[in-house]
Amino acid sequence: MNNKSRNELAIQYVPLVKKISRQTYGKFALEFDEVECFGWEGFVYAMNTYDETKSEMTFMAYAAYYIRNAILNGINRTSRSIA
Repeated sequence: MNNKSRNELAIQYVPLVKKISRQTYGKFALEFDEVECFGWEGFVYAMNTYDETKSEMTFMAYAAYYIRNAILNGINRTSRSIA
């Protein structure tokens, strides 16, 4: 996938990343920008690993899964544990 098609794909999925970030944002004490950054990390991972010939999922479902996981993992990495 060349850079132009990657950029077009990212632009197409901006609403998905923002929607999932908004759903998660209110539940934790982080800035929205931080949560959205974690979401973009998940999107980039999904974009780099998705193989339509081997996957039974649509790219949107695949990306949503990795966006959510990246957000939750990012929150876990940055949150302090409560003792």
